[in-house]
Amino acid sequence: MNRPSSHGTIVMPTLKRSKYITCWGGLTALLALGSPDAEARVGDWGDPIIIDELPFTHSASTTPRASLIDSYSCASQLSESGPEVLYQLQVPSAGVLTAQLEGDNGSVDVDLHLLSSTASDARASTSCLARDNRSLEQSVSAGVYYIAVDSYAGASQAGPYTLRVSFAPDGGWSSRPVAQGVTLETKRYDSLFGGAQFGSVLRVDTSLPGVEVRPVRSNGCQTTSQLARSAGAVAAINGGFFDGGCGSVSMVKIGGQLYNTNARGRSTVGFTAQGAPMISWVSAGADWPSAHHALGGLARLAQSGAVQVEWERDQATYSFAYGANPRTGVAIAPNQELILATLDGRTSAGAGVSLFDFGQWLVWLGATDALNLDGGGSTTLWTSTEGVVNYPSDNGVADHQGERGVASILAVFAPALQREAEWVVRGSTNPLTPGQRLELVVFARDPDGGVVTLSARSTGSGQVTLDDLGDGGGVIRYTASAIDPAQVDLIIEARVGGALDGSWRQAVTVIGGASPEGGQEGGAWPEGGAWPEGGEWPEGGEWPEGGAGSEGGVSFGGRPASGGSPTAGEPIAGEGAQAGWSPAPAGAQGSGVGGAPVAGGQGGAGEGGAPTRPIPQPTPSAGVEGREGPSPFTPPAESASGAGGASCDQAGEARALPLLLLCLSALLALLRRQERLDRLEL
Repeated sequence: MNRPSSHGTIVMPTLKRSKYITCWGGLTALLALGSPDAEARVGDWGDPIIIDELPFTHSASTTPRASLIDSYSCASQLSESGPEVLYQLQVPSAGVLTAQLEGDNGSVDVDLHLLSSTASDARASTSCLARDNRSLEQSVSAGVYYIAVDSYAGASQAGPYTLRVSFAPDGGWSSRPVAQGVTLETKRYDSLFGGAQFGSVLRVDTSLPGVEVRPVRSNGCQTTSQLARSAGAVAAINGGFFDGGCGSVSMVKIGGQLYNTNARGRSTVGFTAQGAPMISWVSAGADWPSAHHALGGLARLAQSGAVQVEWERDQATYSFAYGANPRTGVAIAPNQELILATLDGRTSAGAGVSLFDFGQWLVWLGATDALNLDGGGSTTLWTSTEGVVNYPSDNGVADHQGERGVASILAVFAPALQREAEWVVRGSTNPLTPGQRLELVVFARDPDGGVVTLSARSTGSGQVTLDDLGDGGGVIRYTASAIDPAQVDLIIEARVGGALDGSWRQAVTVIGGASPEGGQEGGAWPEGGAWPEGGEWPEGGEWPEGGAGSEGGVSFGGRPASGGSPTAGEPIAGEGAQAGWSPAPAGAQGSGVGGAPVAGGQGGAGEGGAPTRPIPQPTPSAGVEGREGPSPFTPPAESASGAGGASCDQAGEARALPLLLLCLSALLALLRRQERLDRLEL
């Protein structure tokens, strides 16, 4: 459940099945005062979606959005007159900002724009830094930036998309989770092995339950990303070598079934049935009986923590071994960690490396044993969270679009992170009276990239409606009812594919409704209570079992009465029962559970144990025999009746000043009544 922190923001759980809860540092829910504008929504030009976590993924649509910008200064001749969605992020240091857009195909035409501000003139953005229809990268300094996803040439080409944003700081590693047991690391080198390089690394804990690494075969020539997506993988690198028709010349063994053998003897990576990785040399045409999965490579790069390139044994050429090329490799590290890695080449993204340099880099990363896989234009590293991470070179351009069709991949399967939805909720939280309406503007985002739908319900009797704006946004309205309890919870649920992805609970105070159901849990007295001098306790020291609820409502500070039917506003009078104040309307039948009546409920024995803290006790009225004395009374160790209801205590919890004043007024009336009774006795 969401909890307010000391500074007024909301701490949100991020992992559904994790044993710990972390605070997602930025997209916190802000509860602003004032009525929200039903037309405004998070993601509009004046209210951007905050990117406070990198990498960032959001599946959304431009279709339900407003159109406020028609063109951008970096490509002013192009029409972007359709609806747009705006994002804002804080870049912590100098580095390269990458944004990728999926969905720009067919009837949907949406484009990416990187902005330095939201400045505009006559529906034209005047601070555009870069634009692309699928992927853009920009060297940036520390500061605030904006990303606009806009529909090209009118609303007819608006539609769904997935935006992925990542950032690589200059000179440092960037690490982020992909799935449970799977981490992605990237680094941009200004100079390594004679030139600029870009390295991408997947670290996989193969010892974890549900984590598996295995080859996937292509049907003809398919790209790494196509194969990985179709197989349901969370990450992948390109695999073994192949001929011109994408027929594998490397060993491919999956689940114990041998599909291809090595065309000539090659070093090969394999996995036991338990998932433990190993590297061995496998002869041409031979099986590897101890391997449950296997994929042939060329050649071994490291053994026992030292660089050991066996290119001659694997019959590689000199140029293949010593040339500077894009490289893909797999390595084994201590504790059953598997490293899947690429170094780019043949474009401005990277100069490429020799097998010897590649082996040295993998040893630096912690490898004890390492194997080279197919490289060159095939070199690709993909994740479900970011898409193609490296810079495949088959198109000769330093972008993420240059994948080559391949015969096989080495794919990673692992349980998803399954982080809960992140929320932005805005609206008035002022107390309501029956007939008044509360309105909240809501936005939910699934950090794992799922498409969010919303639903809403309440714990009250009033009317709750949801105006679902699509795209994870909506307007929730609640109209208070005269029979609402003093506190109503609005419960808003975010779902992805029908599965619950997180919920938001918003407490609403209702003044003038029925008394709240249930009292203090577990029979505990509210904190801060004290027995007043002259306090009375029913004879025998125990509350009666099976006390019936009384007309008029709840006993003030304690238990349901046994018998008696006082009128509204009068103290409860019943055999052996504590007297109490009855704030509810005449005729309202109360429930004995917890000492808190509910309209139409039946009285009965309360649940819970002995009271643990004293509360102010009103003087019993007729029908209750009490003990005299100014000394406080210690409650008995055990009580058959339930936890004491305490409307004033609940009012304090709800922080409802008007209800608190009402309770204090009732308490004052009781004290005055007691004063009159004392004078009559004198």
